[in-house]
Amino acid sequence: TVFNGRVYGVSFRSANEIQVLTGVGVYRMDWRENKVLRHTAAKGRGGIQAIDGADPVWLFQRENKVWLHRGDDTRGVELGRYQAGAVMERGGRVFAALAFENQLAVVGADGTVRKIGTGIAPVGLAVDAGGKIAYAGNWGGRVPRAGDVTAPTGLAPTADKVVVDARGVAASGTVSRVDVESGKVTHTIAVGLHPTALAWDEARGRLYVANTNSDSISVIDTKTLTATTVMIDKASRLPGLLPNSVAFRADGQRLYVACGGDNAVAVFGRKNGGWELIGKVPTGWFPTAVQVDGQGVLQIASVKGIGNDEQAPGMHKSIVFEGILSSVPDPTDAQLHAGAREAQLAARPKFTPNGGVANLAKLGIEHVFFLIKENRTYDQVFSDIPKGNRDEKLLMYGREVTPNHHALAEKYVLLDNFYSSGAISFEGHQWLMMGFVSDHTERTLQAAPRGYAWNMGDSLTVSPAGFFWQDQRRPLKVRLLGPVSEPAAPGADGLMK
Repeated sequence: TVFNGRVYGVSFRSANEIQVLTGVGVYRMDWRENKVLRHTAAKGRGGIQAIDGADPVWLFQRENKVWLHRGDDTRGVELGRYQAGAVMERGGRVFAALAFENQLAVVGADGTVRKIGTGIAPVGLAVDAGGKIAYAGNWGGRVPRAGDVTAPTGLAPTADKVVVDARGVAASGTVSRVDVESGKVTHTIAVGLHPTALAWDEARGRLYVANTNSDSISVIDTKTLTATTVMIDKASRLPGLLPNSVAFRADGQRLYVACGGDNAVAVFGRKNGGWELIGKVPTGWFPTAVQVDGQGVLQIASVKGIGNDEQAPGMHKSIVFEGILSSVPDPTDAQLHAGAREAQLAARPKFTPNGGVANLAKLGIEHVFFLIKENRTYDQVFSDIPKGNRDEKLLMYGREVTPNHHALAEKYVLLDNFYSSGAISFEGHQWLMMGFVSDHTERTLQAAPRGYAWNMGDSLTVSPAGFFWQDQRRPLKVRLLGPVSEPAAPGADGLMK
């Protein structure tokens, strides 16, 4: 099912009916008939995984505030500022993760709101059936202690600081266990980086945590509060699978993990008391939510769908993609094996060389200048250069308008087949400087609640592998003159560390 706007989350109403939270409101659907039964329109931005229940509660962001809604209500109740995490209704109360305020909101049946402090930037949430114990997954991890190396999560003087390593990469991920009655955190459990989503199998005493920037799942024993780690794909050599949603089948024998960077849902089966990757389900672009019903049917939300952002013929809006929802009956082993092959091939395209220099070192290059021109496509500027791979119909700013750009391209290198997944400044600079865009950035692309990502003012946006100049091979020294501030700060010699 294709939607005119990003898709954020899904909840079940009945065996055939689901509710889908999008950037333009909530759709109630008969998924078997692929038929919309009702649309509750809302203006603003959908929260992260922020819909739950048959008579759904859902979070929406507008006017820099977080609003709680129920069912068809479009007015909502104000809960906090900026960024919404997950929401759940349990034991007659509604629980909402307030990522910007570092709090868990608890809304009583009478409408009263209590707020309980957590770690930094809580996003994931799990609550027991009675509404007495809650777990919050903290993107920014624990509160820093004296002596910790820290970096800010925004440009404001009051911005939170998070624990980072020497490269400026956020180095702490935690889950807060909250006693709801006392309003206190009883335990802080260390997990992987960016614990984005939680799923609690109460019957078996296991809490599953999707660690987005560690490409792993933490499995917490809720009796002993100890955690073990399951890697998403041991064969993956680079970071960026980005697990960001997790669900388990009713029999407890399968675990489903949406991986935004892999465009797939990783599926795990039980083996020798643990979990083993048994296959994948290919999805749309950047899946952000997976749910499974009692019959094992998967509902998978992909925030960017198939990549279409055309609003009218020839008119594109790069922050509004057509999200999609994929409904997948309980996949067989054969389907999972085939899906794994498809996901692997799609994620690792093979490029063949077309001439060029095999041994760059022999050229004696001492300096490389990396000049970035943003907010324009190649064809808009350079499609009047005959030797390039071009579509001249798209030319807007040719040689007469951009003589300096043309002079540089013709004297040095054209880069007519250099591609990036960036759509706007918010994440385009990260693709260029890290070859990576975090789930945090993809989710908040239209919000930027803590710091605008182009200048790396939010340390939560930094890749777990750091920046390209921090590569261990260090082939070049780098002097950065562009728009990067903390946490990637130059040393006294002006060189990036």
